[in-house]
Order: sequence, then C-alpha cells, then structure tokens
Amino acid sequence: MAEVTAAHRYVDPGLNYLFTNNYDLSIRILPDGFSYTVFDTLKDKFISIEEFASPTSPNLLQAFGSAEYIQWLDQLISQYYLLKEKFNKITILAGGNKYTLMPAPLFDPAQAKKYLSFNHPLSVNDAVFYDLIKSPESCLIYALPVSLHEWIAENYPGARNFHICGSLIRNFQMQIRGENAITRILANIQADMLDIIIFKGADFQFCNSFRFTTQTDLLYYLLFVLEQLKINTEVSPLFLSGSIENDNGLIKLLKTYVRHVDPIPEMQNRKLSPVFDHAPLHRYFDLLNVSLCG
Repeated sequence: MAEVTAAHRYVDPGLNYLFTNNYDLSIRILPDGFSYTVFDTLKDKFISIEEFASPTSPNLLQAFGSAEYIQWLDQLISQYYLLKEKFNKITILAGGNKYTLMPAPLFDPAQAKKYLSFNHPLSVNDAVFYDLIKSPESCLIYALPVSLHEWIAENYPGARNFHICGSLIRNFQMQIRGENAITRILANIQADMLDIIIFKGADFQFCNSFRFTTQTDLLYYLLFVLEQLKINTEVSPLFLSGSIENDNGLIKLLKTYVRHVDPIPEMQNRKLSPVFDHAPLHRYFDLLNVSLCG
C-alpha cells in the first residue's frame, strides 16, 4: 500500500513524544477514515488534530472492517509513532450505520443483540455493544465489524469506546444547553452518511442516519425528516458538522430550504492551540468534545 498521508494536519510545535503520559488521545474510526486529537492535560488545551482518508472508496460501508481496511489501520499506526505511545487516557469513537436507540429504563443488556436485530440484519461478523446515555435517558445499541473490534482491543486495550452518534447527541445537547426552547437540528456529514440529530429545547426528539450518494439525496433525507416532524425551517436553525467546508455549495443549497444554516461553532469551554485558528473545527465536533461522554 502507498504511504499514509494526513489529509488535514494541525500540530502544535510543543507536542513532545516524551510527555504522552500527560496527554489524552481521542481517536475516531469511521468508514471514510481515521482522525485523532491530542489533549495536553497539564496545559489544559488541545495540541494536535490529524485526519486520514480511507483508501477503500467508493464502497466505504462494505469495506469498513475488511482485511484491506485493517491493513491500512496497521500501516497508519506503524507509520505515525505517536499513535503507539502510552497516554494518560484513550477514548475511541467508531461507528457505521448499524445502530438503534431505545429508552434506558426498558433496556436489558442481555437482549442488546436482539434489540439491534429488529432494525438491522446482523451476521457473525458483527460485534454488538451499547452505550447508556444519562441525558437524554436512552441507550444506543450498535454493531462494529468483529475484525475492527479485535483491532481496537489489541492496539488500545483499556480505551473507552463510544459510537459516533453517542458523542454527537451528548455534544449537541451540551452546545445548546441553556438556550430557549426552539427546535435545533444537527446534520453531521460523513463521506456517504448523514447523521441527523434534533432537540426541541433540552428535549431529545430524533436521531437517525441515512446513506446518500449525491447532495440531492442528502437534501431529500433532511427535508423529509423536517417535514415529518413538522419543523418550521424559517425559525429552527440547522447546524452542520463533519465533512463540510464553509464555501461548500451544499450550504448554499441548504439555505434555499432552511433559513438559518451554519457550521456548528466550537464549544466555549474548549482550549485550543493557536495552530487551530484557521482549522475547520466543525469537522471534529464529535472528537474534540468526546470527553463529555460518560
């Protein structure tokens, strides 16, 4: 395989491999790629973000967890020595499209696989996990390829693991906490997946993911959800995170149908190295705030 090169790289010159025991490492593993952040616990700030695009396009979901994908992960962490150092704490976000949510009071851990199979066909290649979310009081049940689960367990034993939507739900609720009771929408965009999360004030309303091919597909799914929930697009703001740029034509397209469309702003309590001053931080909304998962 060709040498792995970062698609986006922001690294503080003060990052020191000798002091990784004072750093927290957060990793995001998705069908469309691998990203990580480093947080300096002594300086109380983020000092590194790097993002790598998956080489398995165009069949990202089918290739997620494949032998080729795992080989790419092996090559990546062998080439980037920082990712094999010992850290103070390691958190991993991973996820595909196989997940479901249910009220936490109704959840029985012994039935997790059964609950998930109601919504998604599962195979022997799927490992099932769950994430109890305190607020809103719900349980996110999800599947990862067994090969990916084994890779994570081998390379990052003891890491805390979450599904990407578990992080997005917590982060978005924290972002809007204390605001008025209007409905707010978060659209998180991956290479071919759209995650939609909706809160009305502090009340959790909706979370689902849709696979898309074109911007027209993405727009259809978003508008369909807003129509079904009878959301006023003149009043309710739409925030974007993930693989979207400020000058992207998609934003202009979305503004044709939703009055207020903006990339999600960074959390006010996050301290960042100056190297991030011009970084598209909405691409890493879930990753920069994964510490909110509990």
